[in-house]
Amino acid sequence: MTEFLDCGFAVEKKWNIGDVSNWDLRKSICTIHPDVVCGCSSEDCGVVFDKVMRKNLNAKPKNREELKTVLDVVRKWIDSYYFNETTIEFKTTTIDFKTMTIDLNFIDVSKVTDMSHLFEWWFSGDDGFGNDDCFGNDVDSKDDVVCSLDISGWDVSNVTDMEAMFQGSRLNVDLSKWNVSKVKNMKEMFSNSSFKGDLSKWDVSNVENMSGMFSRGVEVKSALSHWNVGHVKDMSSMFSGSTFNEDISKWDVSNVLNMEGMFEFSTFNGDISRWNVSKVKNMSCMFQGSEFHGNLSKWTFASNIDDMFTNSKFSDEEVQELLCKPFTDPRDGEVYKTCRIGNRIWMAENLRYRPLKGGSLAYDKDPESVAEYGRLYSREVANAACPPGWHLPSEKELNEMFELVGKIYDVSDALRAKNWDDALDVYGFNAVPSGLYGDYRIVSEDDEECCYKIFENKGKNAFYWLSEKGENKFWRLGCDCNDLPEIDNDGEFGDGEHDETYWWKYSSCYFSIRCIKD
Repeated sequence: MTEFLDCGFAVEKKWNIGDVSNWDLRKSICTIHPDVVCGCSSEDCGVVFDKVMRKNLNAKPKNREELKTVLDVVRKWIDSYYFNETTIEFKTTTIDFKTMTIDLNFIDVSKVTDMSHLFEWWFSGDDGFGNDDCFGNDVDSKDDVVCSLDISGWDVSNVTDMEAMFQGSRLNVDLSKWNVSKVKNMKEMFSNSSFKGDLSKWDVSNVENMSGMFSRGVEVKSALSHWNVGHVKDMSSMFSGSTFNEDISKWDVSNVLNMEGMFEFSTFNGDISRWNVSKVKNMSCMFQGSEFHGNLSKWTFASNIDDMFTNSKFSDEEVQELLCKPFTDPRDGEVYKTCRIGNRIWMAENLRYRPLKGGSLAYDKDPESVAEYGRLYSREVANAACPPGWHLPSEKELNEMFELVGKIYDVSDALRAKNWDDALDVYGFNAVPSGLYGDYRIVSEDDEECCYKIFENKGKNAFYWLSEKGENKFWRLGCDCNDLPEIDNDGEFGDGEHDETYWWKYSSCYFSIRCIKD
């Protein structure tokens, strides 16, 4: 109901959440009648924000949508003192929101469970009226906080989702006493914001997603050493681009699956040497461009390590040493050197494992040749020969390796051992000319066929099985020590010599094996 007082002001009484959409938010509070909304255009009539909100809004939102409606009122109320919607211009105001604190503790949020995106981009500049400078002020710096909100007393004990809650905002808020024990999602909660508050006593034991939580330039000043992050699965980009160097050495990250870009371009250089990262699947870009140069010697590295150390403080030699650790086959105790090509880890030696059911041979049946050349394997046992965590490479995986190496080097020269015709062995793959064993067939002009089972080509060629069993695919390297590596399957090898045709029946041959890490 509208009342007209003696002073001529139009007023509305006892507004509730449903009514605020009709509220002229540019009205202030009249000093003559402080309990009613004033239609006065003068900025000197005394603005008391708490009174208008407490007496006229009486906010008790039951969900995120209702709470956002209340906060939209707050936002528009502040906007109205900086911007004239009629002239589409910024205006000069005597109110300095940077020096005042707007108390929103009267809003009862105890029933709200979702606070995602609640204060996202508040007063960031990009958000305000399509102008780069929020309210005409320079907010290029995250230190340029537009105003302070007092929400320190909010009861958030039932909230489960705080994704992007303060993302991009230019607010000063005290959240130190919040009970966030039920929150599961804190993805991008403070990303690109001006937040610098104390979170040291937060109970984050139920949080599962911290992806990008402090990313994009956030200055993290709070101690986080006591955080229980044991349920977190995603820490990707958590501190990406941030100013952060607090102690997190004792964090339990044993359930984290994704650390992609976690510290990229950040100032972090703390101790994380004892972290259990055995479940992490993705470490790509993790330390890219960062200040980190700590001890990772006990880490087990993920399968995806693309650009993990690109432009980092780690030298190429250090990266190679970290990622290419010796591997011990649990089945027989054999220890293998490894090498990294692209983002994949390969064995740098031929497999030496001897299957219990047969199907493998030492070249010329000489046990002493196994140490250097490994064993030769039949097609039947090849696919199951690699140790746990490793597998026989597919044609696709091999071609990816060839393509990567071939961009810079001659592939054969880059993969062959240095003592094999003075090759380069750029990656430490150390391919050796281990030869083959199998059916060697000769057919004369009279169609007389002879078949021999022989060992052949040691010192000349290397033959390796691929995983495509049905097609009997394999690849060979160093034919005549100069040819490019080839992928082949059952067919002829050699043609027309002394009036004869000769070939190997590859499906019955025994070749070497090079395993690739899962």
